[in-house]
Amino acid sequence: MRQSIQRRNVDPKRGPDHLVTLKLNVRLARVLSAQGRFHEAKTHFEKLIHDMDGTLGVEHHERFKAIFYQAHNLQKSRQYEQAESLFRKLLGKCYDYLGSNHPQTWTVKMAIANVLQDIAQQTNPPSTACLEEARELNEGALKFRSEHLPKDHPDITSAMSSLATYERLSGKLADADKRETEAWKSAKTSLGTDHPVSLQSASNRALIYQSQGNLKVAAEWHKRALESRQKKLQWHHPDTWFSADRLAEVLDQLGKKSDAKKLCKQMAAHLSERLEGLENALQRPPSYDEDASFESEQGKPAEKEFLNS
Repeated sequence: MRQSIQRRNVDPKRGPDHLVTLKLNVRLARVLSAQGRFHEAKTHFEKLIHDMDGTLGVEHHERFKAIFYQAHNLQKSRQYEQAESLFRKLLGKCYDYLGSNHPQTWTVKMAIANVLQDIAQQTNPPSTACLEEARELNEGALKFRSEHLPKDHPDITSAMSSLATYERLSGKLADADKRETEAWKSAKTSLGTDHPVSLQSASNRALIYQSQGNLKVAAEWHKRALESRQKKLQWHHPDTWFSADRLAEVLDQLGKKSDAKKLCKQMAAHLSERLEGLENALQRPPSYDEDASFESEQGKPAEKEFLNS
């Protein structure tokens, strides 16, 4: 991809300011983010958005997309307040150009709900104000998508899963269990067990069982998520590390010290790669991210388009 961009940069008919070249640069930054190279992706996004200001203008939809992806990158790197700020600015643009009930407006609203749930978990107990706003956004998104999309659409499943996360964080474990079970069944049937939406639901189920104190079942679901993420995302992806860390934690609580130690040694071996973002992944609780609904051409999770071209 870098070679393709370099060729276009020196092409007199296209060059670095051509729309296709700019789109390729956005794609490159998204790949860097998906690999956990958050700082590199952030630098790339910032330069790209600055370039777009001069070539496309500050109101161009491709610039809005780049900001949307940059906000996701900030969220993944645990810079939640900065991510929230960007998402809210984009929501204002959605209201201006698309209205309050456009599908892409709800995409941004869901993104805000997810980052609020991340922020809520930074305090103990979780922030009530953040969770309440997240609940309103999650319920609104689920209602809108249920009315406008087929019942087995991944966006409905993701909205259900996000609402279940709110319920788990609010201590409504029975409600969370019921809703996430429904989300998992829908994802498994319509998408398969290895789809990013399905893997997120599996991880969420593990967290619910863990919160309920059902550690044996929690371990089974953490293991399911980890094995699939190792296969689909490899060790460099933060979601793989989160599943590994939570599985090691539960194994230790179950008294399976040798299994937990073996897994920790496996994780330590990969730390030698010094991939950016892995340390954050050990701490960051996964909340559903819109980019889990779609896969890029490489088969990696990719963000949903913010505005249609």
